[in-house]
Amino acid sequence: MTDIDTSSDEFKAAVEKAVGELGLTTALGKEKDRRIKATARVAELEKDAEELERLRKEATDREAAAAKTAGDWEQREAQLKAEHDKVLAKEREIGGKRIGVLEAGIHDRMIEAVAVESLAKYAPDSVEMLKPHVVERLKVVEDDGSFRTVVVNEKGETRLAPEAKNASDEMTPDQLVVSMSKDRAYAHAFPKTGATGGGSASAATGSQSVSDDQKLKAEGVQIL
Repeated sequence: MTDIDTSSDEFKAAVEKAVGELGLTTALGKEKDRRIKATARVAELEKDAEELERLRKEATDREAAAAKTAGDWEQREAQLKAEHDKVLAKEREIGGKRIGVLEAGIHDRMIEAVAVESLAKYAPDSVEMLKPHVVERLKVVEDDGSFRTVVVNEKGETRLAPEAKNASDEMTPDQLVVSMSKDRAYAHAFPKTGATGGGSASAATGSQSVSDDQKLKAEGVQIL
């Protein structure tokens, strides 16, 4: 076996060369490992990016669905409110018509009762005949929450009493009937002589009724 001179420059150069080669190999191995790890990390990052994108898309889809649901509900809520308003309006309309019908019926009965009461005083034998003519001249009005019957003209305006001194002196149903007893169109339906009922018709009409009857007879009109 040949002895090696470890102190020789040739030996030292050989050792340095071998160490250098070994270090290069190690460095190359480390670099290869680093590249492998880096490649794996990039793959992981890419996978994470894909997952992040998927999660972001799911969140966007959920937000869109929630917005659509909210929009649909708002639209449905508006529809329900509109339908509810229609039902309430219809109920109010029906209720208003029903109240109107009831009020009209009450007014008609009030007017008829007043007409019959006045006619019974002055023309008891002609109540049914004269009633329509009196009724058409009466109207029910509301005054401070209460209802009363007034005499009206052709325009529906309240008539004043014959001796009215101001606008508050309204004609009464009794005065209307008395005035009709002086009208040639109705005078024949009132008593000619004597007191009837309250006696006011004869006193109110007096000789005027007799004169009218005489005129009607002279004209050939049959007196009932």
